[in-house]
Amino acid sequence: MVDEFNEFIACLKGLVILSVDYEEYKHASELGKKYLLLPSDALHASVMETNKIRNIATRDGDFDRIEGITVWKQ
Repeated sequence: MVDEFNEFIACLKGLVILSVDYEEYKHASELGKKYLLLPSDALHASVMETNKIRNIATRDGDFDRIEGITVWKQ
């Protein structure tokens, strides 16, 4: 299953993988407390904020609570 996922990722055109450093983790902790987020969601929100990413496509309703993020759902 991991190999299939890696193949899928390799096929995505224009994909950019952003780095995460210690400051991101600290900021994620703050966002997690503020918006009552799981650690993984808080880390996504932190990286989004740092990189000025304002849109996310997800079915995760937790992102609806975060100021400045537009959530796209199907």
